[in-house]
Amino acid sequence: MSMMGFEEAYEYSILVRICSDPILDIKLPTLPGLVLMKLISWEEKYPERKLDADDILFIMNNYNRADVENRLYEDEIIDLLKESEFNIRKAGIQPSRQ
Repeated sequence: MSMMGFEEAYEYSILVRICSDPILDIKLPTLPGLVLMKLISWEEKYPERKLDADDILFIMNNYNRADVENRLYEDEIIDLLKESEFNIRKAGIQPSRQ
């Protein structure tokens, strides 16, 4: 198994507290980090790893549920996003529902 992408995913991972007594913290990959590892795995082990593509599509289809929009608008780029009338649904892969 290749370790390509693991260092980058770990570097940008998030710390999640699982338990407070005793303290138990674990690092989890961000969604982009997870997709990076899925892409590498899929490319290296295709066709055995066909489910990686399904996982990537699932993440892309549900990315907006991860509170991405609120975090984007809290950063210093808020003025630029508002000025350009940024729409996360249009920027994502989700098709419009008619």
